[in-house]
Amino acid sequence: MERYHATDDRPVSYPGREGHKRPRVDIEVILCKGMRPLFHFECKRLGEGNPVGKYLGDDGLGCFLTEQYARECGEGGMLAYVQSDACASWASKIASSMLAERSKYRIQAGTTWESYAIIEELPDCFRTLHTRPSLGPITIYHSFLLFYEPSAS
Repeated sequence: MERYHATDDRPVSYPGREGHKRPRVDIEVILCKGMRPLFHFECKRLGEGNPVGKYLGDDGLGCFLTEQYARECGEGGMLAYVQSDACASWASKIASSMLAERSKYRIQAGTTWESYAIIEELPDCFRTLHTRPSLGPITIYHSFLLFYEPSAS
């Protein structure tokens, strides 16, 4: 991390929203030297009381699709904190919902939900490509992290 800096709950610039009304990105990572590319993560719980709709909604993936986050970058990340069931099960539900409404989630023509191994230790990672109204395409990396101890059956 000596070349990167991460902050949480950072307000970001967005036209028409100033001061306390600015969007707040869950995690922002910047490169400390040279050009300073940004990478934004939106984090969402998945489990009881935290359904797929919250992950895909206005305060989830919608933050990227409405150009609130990653305004200076063509990539962003969704982190899912899985608190029930299996990561693969949640990934499948999210993929199904997104692909059933491709235009709503602005999925780029000719692309789909695809497995995308960032590192071997994180097997439940995926990638989607989306269009945005004025900033051009954006690639979203979806990572599902297990945040509970499954009971042994």
